[in-house]
Amino acid sequence: MGLLKVDDFKPGMVLAAELKSSQGRMLLPKGIQLTEQHIKTCKIWGVVEGDILGEGNQEAETSPPALNPEDLEKARCMAKIKFCLTDVRHPMVREVVKLYILRKAQALALNADDAVQALNLSDTSPPERAISSRENVEDIAQQELELASHPDILRHILQASSDPLASAAYVAEVVGKDVALSAKLLKVVNTPFYGFPQKVDTISRAIVLLGQDKVAGLALGISVINMFQGAQGELLDMAGFWKHSVACGIMGMFLAAHCNEQDKERFFVAGLLHDVGRLIMLKNRVQAAQSVLSESRGLKVALHDLENARWGFDHARLAELVLEKWELPENLLLAVRYHHAPGACGYARDAVMIHVADFLTHSLALGNSGATLVPPLDRHAWESLGLSKNVLPVLTRQVDIQVGHIMRIFFG
Repeated sequence: MGLLKVDDFKPGMVLAAELKSSQGRMLLPKGIQLTEQHIKTCKIWGVVEGDILGEGNQEAETSPPALNPEDLEKARCMAKIKFCLTDVRHPMVREVVKLYILRKAQALALNADDAVQALNLSDTSPPERAISSRENVEDIAQQELELASHPDILRHILQASSDPLASAAYVAEVVGKDVALSAKLLKVVNTPFYGFPQKVDTISRAIVLLGQDKVAGLALGISVINMFQGAQGELLDMAGFWKHSVACGIMGMFLAAHCNEQDKERFFVAGLLHDVGRLIMLKNRVQAAQSVLSESRGLKVALHDLENARWGFDHARLAELVLEKWELPENLLLAVRYHHAPGACGYARDAVMIHVADFLTHSLALGNSGATLVPPLDRHAWESLGLSKNVLPVLTRQVDIQVGHIMRIFFG
């Protein structure tokens, strides 16, 4: 007996143990012979692996789809550079690299422009040294607060979500005062992730189904994102930046689901906001921000480490300071501040989840935060989640589907 990835299930195989979804729902009983419909059901419910009668516990070898050998070789060369900051000997990282190579080769086959990116990645010409000097993080945070004062809707949502006596009707009233916010929130609630059989058409109904804390959390994240959508940067592709942020939030939510976390929405919000410090720098210290982005191209160093070296702090610290002054929840501050260094806060759950989500989002090339290299993975953070590496193809499918829905909701 042994575990097989759900992708390796074949009709006729027999389950050696009952199969449950990541939420604990019993899907298939022990001893059942798998059919095509059973396998489809497993994939829909996000099943990662199952115990198959008579199968060894070795990794199953699956035949990769036919791809142009030249595209595969280019993708492998890109992977060597992209993952140079993390230990590719780790089993989880090896699995992620395989996924990256496959996805990149498929992208190369569809878009010849990616071949140019592959060549640019291997450019070893020395980068231009950043001319930015060390900055005062408190000054920048204060400047941001003056440019974007604490919006009333944000303050009311925070008060409503933190007041144990606040009724569901009051929370619905607060959120409902902002028509655009309400529309986006309802669209998020009606995405396939929640899978409600009927359309949720009122905030009150959303609160009944999800709970007022979860609805308030989603409203909070959407409100903050709306404030930063106008940021621009010559060296930062804003469409790619927001896709990365959305994908990180979705990845955090699905990771939480596979880890049986109760409040998945808080990880979605943290993922959405984890890189807003980079936008704050672009708004308030555009030359310093652009200079570091420029210097990072061609250097084998994590972008956040270069920020620390040049400014004396990184985008995560700046974001924490601004969000803290807005009195956002402590778990959100931890996730944003320590998403590159979860060990520095004792591996707080929120920081761990967003650290892993950010690593996977970079690894799967879902958008672009401004970093050309995949940031290092903290192995202990991944291992603390208790997940099998076999979850990665399942997560990839789930996130790919959901990213398109959320991007259309936020950006049309």
